[in-house]
Amino acid sequence: MPTTNVPDPSALLWAVDGIPACTNCPSLTLRPAGSVLVEASFPDASGCLASAATTVQVNRNDLFYIPNAFSPNDDGMNDRFHIYPGPYNDAITSPYLCLAFIPRT
Repeated sequence: MPTTNVPDPSALLWAVDGIPACTNCPSLTLRPAGSVLVEASFPDASGCLASAATTVQVNRNDLFYIPNAFSPNDDGMNDRFHIYPGPYNDAITSPYLCLAFIPRT
């Protein structure tokens, strides 16, 4: 959990691109498809609203590349299916990454 100087982090009000995202949440997890403006607001003891905002920038061109075909026929060309990381990633790992092949009949 991030360290803040907010007396009660559970009272934070979160908004993404001006749309309320979570109220009374000490933190916010995002998976934006594109760049978004994230704002956190907090009512202080006198009822004034203090807030801070930042832009989360997402460059979709640099995430990864997944080929749409491969040919496992041992000809030495495109025999293995491989997901390629973008230039700002060293590797792609995920406990949720799963690939299934369904044979054609």
